[in-house]
Amino acid sequence: MRDIGLQVQRGLRSKGCLFSICLMLYSLFFVHTDTPVFFRMPLIYFGKDCTFYYHFIISFWLGLSQFVVPIAAMLPLTFFHCDDLNSGFKNLSEYRLSRSRYFIHRVLAAAITAMVAVLIACVLFTLFLLCVCTLQGGENEAWLNNRHGSAFEWLATVEHFPFFILVQYGRLMVSAATWALVASCFSILWANKAFVIVATFGLSIFLDVELEKMLGEEFTVSFLQTPDLNTHIPLQDLFGRQLLYLVIAAAVCMMTVILFSSKRILKLRQKLVLILAAHLPGREKKIEWNLANRSRGTFAGEVFTDIRAFTSFATILPAILIPILVVVCKNVFHIHPHSIGDLWLDVFGGFYWFEPEVNFTPIGLWILLLLPPMMGVALSLDREFSSRTQMTLYRFRNKTRWWGSKCVATLIYTIMCSAVMFCSVAIFGWLTGADGIGVLLEDEDGFLTSNYFVLLQTFGLFTGQIIMLTQLQALIHMLTGRMQLGIISYILPCIACLITFSVFDRLRNIYVPYNWGMILRSSIFSPAFDYEESGEISPLCATNVNGALGAQAGVSIILAGISVLAARIVKISEREVKE
Repeated sequence: MRDIGLQVQRGLRSKGCLFSICLMLYSLFFVHTDTPVFFRMPLIYFGKDCTFYYHFIISFWLGLSQFVVPIAAMLPLTFFHCDDLNSGFKNLSEYRLSRSRYFIHRVLAAAITAMVAVLIACVLFTLFLLCVCTLQGGENEAWLNNRHGSAFEWLATVEHFPFFILVQYGRLMVSAATWALVASCFSILWANKAFVIVATFGLSIFLDVELEKMLGEEFTVSFLQTPDLNTHIPLQDLFGRQLLYLVIAAAVCMMTVILFSSKRILKLRQKLVLILAAHLPGREKKIEWNLANRSRGTFAGEVFTDIRAFTSFATILPAILIPILVVVCKNVFHIHPHSIGDLWLDVFGGFYWFEPEVNFTPIGLWILLLLPPMMGVALSLDREFSSRTQMTLYRFRNKTRWWGSKCVATLIYTIMCSAVMFCSVAIFGWLTGADGIGVLLEDEDGFLTSNYFVLLQTFGLFTGQIIMLTQLQALIHMLTGRMQLGIISYILPCIACLITFSVFDRLRNIYVPYNWGMILRSSIFSPAFDYEESGEISPLCATNVNGALGAQAGVSIILAGISVLAARIVKISEREVKE
């Protein structure tokens, strides 16, 4: 128990715990950020004509908890295996503890720390609402008066609202513990932070989509942590389902601990690694030969070396598998007849503008699709900012050239990753009976013809989107030296913008960069105007493909330029020495 307590203290004192609390607070404040008054006069906003009860309900039920809780649960302590291996602390710990006890203690501590971090954020937000909102008028609150017959009826009173708050805290804490166990399991499988984040976040999206298709929305993890307030399912049943998922996650995690604690399994893994290493082609010698005879010592050679660092089995495999998972989730390949172009358009074309209610499922699948290039950049830059920074900086003439090479390599790798993802879907489509490549679209005369140019535009817009995001990720990673912040800057703003700026009749939405990468939101597939009953033309959201491509290129160049200039100022080598 003493070791578990020490690990909990380690997690609560970590910067990851602080980031987790900040993320949860942002999730709770998010629903209010759509109102300009919130930024100009926040105290007046919270105190004007709305009660504490109203703000509490919309903050927890209309926030970003579906996407934020899995990330917030990871940050405090689930990277224990990665940190302990890098620091050598794991060997010292296993000298005092058995391998199984080492894993079990840290997994339990990770779950407890995740629950505490989420609880702290919820309590801080509730205290804030208590300070700025009025408690008067609760008996006239619409939610409290319109829940007769629902499962929340007994809690829908002013007297029982404290119990309602505690129940919601408990649901979020159980969900955080579940995802902390899942992330710990991935951390044991492969001690790499980028893999843990991508695998856990991707699994949370995939499970929500698949569970909703197979069992219904009321069985999804995101629904259970913030259930529909009008649901008639008994609250104890909903909580029981949450506990069932927690038990399943704990069981899988325990099986992983047992497997990786067994000396026999460890020896088999070591033999397998040696066999694979002996039979894999000698890629390193071939690349060294090319560099020695063509471009060694030049900027092109340096970029080539960086690209080689980006491309590995660990970065290419997600680019192959995740697009196929998205195709399976959307069930497009069951539609006959369909072409490879239809699959490309449905997977990489994004989704249409919402009218007016936001649908979280396509947002989740789109974010899942954006993860492979992010993982490759995170893995490579994390190695670059590790102990080898001094050596790599020494090989380059200056920091500008060093970081410029990383930015160019990021650009080329992103294009390569996008091409691999498109090829993966194409091969899957061919195996499932896709007929041809083109997409049927109306020509100028109104006849359906096979169109290929729109597929090239789809590739350009999707690739431009991930180029922008990876350049932003690289910039934040370089400025902070923390891979987690780079990943969060890649994922979280994208989610927030796709929720806030996706309504079809707000023209400002076409200027949001996160909408530029979806060809389904362009004028090719989304009407630029509509006629009102009076006959007047009403403009609608529809991006221009050429304009979007140009804007993506401009933003990417600006981000890369800022990144290169910032690299000259940031004292990267001193940062590594201090840490």
